[in-house]
Amino acid sequence: MRRSCYRPRADSPALRELAGLSRSDGNAELFPMVLGELDVGLPDESTTERCVLHRLAARLAAGAVTPSEVAAEVGRSTHPGRTAAERAFVAAVDREYCVEHLAAQEPEVFRAWQEALRPATERLCRTPFPTW
Repeated sequence: MRRSCYRPRADSPALRELAGLSRSDGNAELFPMVLGELDVGLPDESTTERCVLHRLAARLAAGAVTPSEVAAEVGRSTHPGRTAAERAFVAAVDREYCVEHLAAQEPEVFRAWQEALRPATERLCRTPFPTW
């Protein structure tokens, strides 16, 4: 069975128990139980980073994060993307070009970068989340 990094409305007894605990409640043993009950395996590092790219694009499109926040997050990643849409998104973010440098330029330069990011974001949002 192919798995997706997006699981709508997943529920299990261990997940409900985990949801009621704080981080300090020693809940490490529940996490594997949740994964088992939901029949979810952990993706490899490459797939995880690809899922992060898709989630960032979705959050950017929804206005939940700024382009600068996306650039900072993508800048921490080493994954170039596997599909054409993922590679285009990473290229549009252009992690090699410092966002602070862009922000220090004339406002229209920064706005132009933000506008150039929009089509790549929309394209990635139209593609399915990675599966494993």
